[in-house]
Amino acid sequence: MRAMPPNRRLPLLLLLAIVSSALGACASAPAPVAMDDPDTLRAERDEWRGARGGAVMLRRHIKTLVDTAQTQESAESHVSVHLSQVRYAGTPAAETVRFSGPPGAILRSVRARVLTSTEVTAVRTVAERRLGAKSAVDPGRVVWELDFPPLPLGGILEVVAALDVPGTVTNDARWLAVTGMATGELLLSWDLPSDAEGRLGVVGAAHRTVATEADGRRVYALYLKDLPPRGEDAAYARYVTEQAEPRGYLQRFAGTWRQATAGYEAGLVAPSEALRGGYAAPIVADDADLRARVTRAHLWVRDRIQRPDALETPWDAARPLLGPIQDNDLTGTDKVHLLHWLLDAAGVEHRLAVARTALWPRIDPAAPAPAVFDAALVWVPALDLWLDPACRTCDPGAVRLDLTGGQAIALPADSPPVELP
Repeated sequence: MRAMPPNRRLPLLLLLAIVSSALGACASAPAPVAMDDPDTLRAERDEWRGARGGAVMLRRHIKTLVDTAQTQESAESHVSVHLSQVRYAGTPAAETVRFSGPPGAILRSVRARVLTSTEVTAVRTVAERRLGAKSAVDPGRVVWELDFPPLPLGGILEVVAALDVPGTVTNDARWLAVTGMATGELLLSWDLPSDAEGRLGVVGAAHRTVATEADGRRVYALYLKDLPPRGEDAAYARYVTEQAEPRGYLQRFAGTWRQATAGYEAGLVAPSEALRGGYAAPIVADDADLRARVTRAHLWVRDRIQRPDALETPWDAARPLLGPIQDNDLTGTDKVHLLHWLLDAAGVEHRLAVARTALWPRIDPAAPAPAVFDAALVWVPALDLWLDPACRTCDPGAVRLDLTGGQAIALPADSPPVELP
């Protein structure tokens, strides 16, 4: 097992608090998160030196308890989201907080209260919304938006949300800053048993992280002060569980890109050949040069009638191909599998691939991570051509607009992701 990375020094009391909270809980029964001292929050409100033109996130603490088990069905991880937001100006119809969780996360409970200069009052949500992942760092994440009664000026809304996450959290990426408001204090931490190894990094900024170990637990953390509102080129933190060894059973999640993309191999590559149903392909190999064979297969698939929502189909939505071809009901994923079939029949060496839509922030090619891609493509290595057969206007080598400038990786992954043309 590799040694821990050298510690980056946080304020001593904060580091001890992180370790104490980690060691005081276990993944199967996380300790309830205590509300903050009201007088401390009031003092932070009064001492805020930044702009007071609206709301400010005084504190944003998100702690993840990573569980490991011999089977993913036996593991359950937990996330606590602890937010304190003050209203200095403005009169919105509701006070809104937003947070996200890893794929599959379930919102288990929400506790909230409002602090004024003289009172502390428990409050409930007036509306709860589950949003798409477009406001998150990665595809597949679960995003919640909670509305509370509007705050009086100077009022503080404190919210504690508890999330349950089936399985081991292998990838968890979070924006550092909040849209529309400054943040006074940010604390992100991931606590895991010592039989597991993790990695925490920041993309888009040069902030330092901390890693420490004690009494059979490991903690990776990031602590920042006085963050401005999130802009377009926003930085984010990414935690990854590289491997775990519960009771001697070694599980490798993301030490390499091959490990990190194992789920894509299982969901895209492995079932593809069986989708052909034993039928002969509609084209066969001939004496044409390589580019001509690729172009012929690509155009044959591209020009098949597809569903209006073809590009919205998940990359792993595999199904037998004959029926969708006959019924003019092809999805984008169907077309990738169909092109794979035709290129095999034409004798063209190629590989299935997955891509990350340019909507999401760029990933670090040097830091493998699972579940960061959301579209399927085909790659022809001899010509270095990316093929997007569900794009009705794309010739070989071009991809749809929302993939242009994104990143892609060929499967099986023997090299890092590259930028799409």
